[in-house]
Amino acid sequence: MKLRLLIIFLFSFFNISAQSKNSFLDSVISYKLFNPEKAVLFGLAGIESLNSNENKKIEFEYYYQLGEIFNKLNLYPEAVEFLTRSIDIYDEISLENSSLIQGIEPGWVLINIGNIHFKTNNLESAKAYFLEALEIFQNYHNESLEQKNYGLNTAQNNLALIEIEKGNLEIAKSYLNQILERRLIVGKASDIMYSYFSLMSFEFQNNNFEMGIEYFEKAKNLYAQNTQQEQFSEELALYYSYIQEILGTYFLNKREFKKALDYLLFSEEILKKIENENFNDNINIIHKISETYLEIGDLKNTEFYLSKVEKIYLKIDIDKKIRFNELLAEKFTKQNQTQQLIEAKNAIINLTNQKNLEIQKSNLLSLDTKLLIRKKQKEFELKENNLWRTIYISIIIILLLALTSSILYFSFKYVRVKNSKLILEKEKINSELNYKKRELLSKTNFIVQRNEHLKKLNQNIDSQDLNKRELGEIKREINSMINSEKYYSEFDKLFSEIYPEFSKNLKTKFGLSNTYIRLAAYIKMNQSNNQIAKICGISLRTVESQRYRLSKLLNLQKGQDLNEFLNTF
Repeated sequence: MKLRLLIIFLFSFFNISAQSKNSFLDSVISYKLFNPEKAVLFGLAGIESLNSNENKKIEFEYYYQLGEIFNKLNLYPEAVEFLTRSIDIYDEISLENSSLIQGIEPGWVLINIGNIHFKTNNLESAKAYFLEALEIFQNYHNESLEQKNYGLNTAQNNLALIEIEKGNLEIAKSYLNQILERRLIVGKASDIMYSYFSLMSFEFQNNNFEMGIEYFEKAKNLYAQNTQQEQFSEELALYYSYIQEILGTYFLNKREFKKALDYLLFSEEILKKIENENFNDNINIIHKISETYLEIGDLKNTEFYLSKVEKIYLKIDIDKKIRFNELLAEKFTKQNQTQQLIEAKNAIINLTNQKNLEIQKSNLLSLDTKLLIRKKQKEFELKENNLWRTIYISIIIILLLALTSSILYFSFKYVRVKNSKLILEKEKINSELNYKKRELLSKTNFIVQRNEHLKKLNQNIDSQDLNKRELGEIKREINSMINSEKYYSEFDKLFSEIYPEFSKNLKTKFGLSNTYIRLAAYIKMNQSNNQIAKICGISLRTVESQRYRLSKLLNLQKGQDLNEFLNTF
């Protein structure tokens, strides 16, 4: 068995190795339904052909499709692993470009994972995935309302099944009622009918017959309204046939056979109206009708309905074949047809053995598939380890090159900075020396000019008697000395050395004259109005007037402080 699978695998591998990545994916989808084992081979080969820079969308598709296939093959751990990986890839793609994946939403992947946990009776994990999916569907904004409601209904229906299993019937019914309310708002009759079917089943399973009948009556009225309005819907009719079957089965179990026949026959009548009737649903109804006729001893009608099954016997699955032969055996027992009874029982034994063989075959195939998956995973891990080893070596080489370059760079930079520092220190010394020379020359000139002016003033006073005119000239001389622009120029120069950009910025931004720039300088030095008046040799009122005009020139708002503005300028 294993050798044959290995030969098939090698043959498939060498034949598919030449295909493109998209070809692999197309093959996975093509074989998914009728030959899932072969689809797995294509999928694993496709993943192996991808490299680290490959399109993430293709990688997502591989993992999602393989996850669904493993679920179908009852390989639940592998299904969960691959579906979870597809979610991780989806999140990576969404961060880059959420429009790359169309048609498959993460909510539905989470639903699939939850379903797998539910099948394996891991209820808490299943609930966690269903709740996460529910949150995603609740946050739908751009998607259509129909898609959003379908997702919400599916998640809540699955949560209801979990609560039923846990015995939390009130919580389960709350979920089912929320679904019904949502469907009533939308108003689609077939969806509303399905909710009535779900709630009726729920009530009957929990022995609440009266409440179940209430939903039956609602379903009956809904079906009547739609058939009267000539709005026949096959989907609506199918769900209503389920409801009739539930009630028929209930009375069959209660051994109220006449009532059971009424509902089961009506259910069959509804199914006949559906062009694309569900084959398995029809067989189930026929079996129940046959069973009911058999119970009341109507062997003629029993044989009539069993003959319907016999016509399509080869098409039905093993479980239905076994049930068919069980009914035949009961019929032959009542008719005392020993030979036919033996044949029916032999058929049941053979079918049961065949079913067990198929289960064993499926288990063996699943085991072979698991071994193949493990082998492929080891190959992927080895490939990934080699890749990481190459990456680590490359990183070490890059770091060594970066370290060497850094050492060379900083050595060169250190020498350059050191040379620059020496040049700056030399320039600073020359600058300070020149400044000291200029300052010394300035002070010397000031002493010479002052002494000459004072000598002249003494000569004027001593040479003759002073009258009012001469006294006025002396005062003007003194005032001229006070108002000499030389002193102010020296002040401007020294101020500019302390605040190099202040005067320049005032002139550039506001176009101030030297007089107002000098006034601004006094204010910045925190000189009071009285002090400024003494320095400039003007009246206090004149200073106040100049301050007011300066505020206007600086475009200050009413109430804005001039001193604060200039101190922070």
